[in-house]
Amino acid sequence: MTRRSRAIWALLPAAAVLTACAGPPAAPDAGSPTPSLTASPPASPTGLPADAKEIAAWAAIALPEDRPGGAGWSAQGSGRIGPDGAGIDLGDVTGRTEAVIACQSADGSPVSVQAGGEAVEVPCTPAGGAPVAATAVVVDAPATALDVSATADAVFAYAIRPFTEPGS
Repeated sequence: MTRRSRAIWALLPAAAVLTACAGPPAAPDAGSPTPSLTASPPASPTGLPADAKEIAAWAAIALPEDRPGGAGWSAQGSGRIGPDGAGIDLGDVTGRTEAVIACQSADGSPVSVQAGGEAVEVPCTPAGGAPVAATAVVVDAPATALDVSATADAVFAYAIRPFTEPGS
């Protein structure tokens, strides 16, 4: 017999004793609560934020206030792009204005932003993905709103600020 097999044979009686001492599993007391499982609500079928609170939380990540230029925002918001599109109110625009837009769509397709008759395509993150860099859309007065449309379910976040020339 090898040294290893002698060691195994020596440990077998000890293992049998320990197993016998453990006994059957104890039954829970009648007064102790029985754990229950609760089903969590289903995730959005598109994988996009499901309600206004989730959209606002996503928007805070997509366009954080502490990003460069965030302190100069005159307005910001977020929302869902429905079948009829969505609108962004620019407020009182007296000159050139910049709308910074981030989006997330069910299939990663871009959204279209109509600014003063000109369409700008804004790239979107696929649902559940990390936010892509936001896109700046420059708008000249007298435009007071932007129209946003999408080919798939999407959410968006925007921030409005006065336009400043790059490098100034």
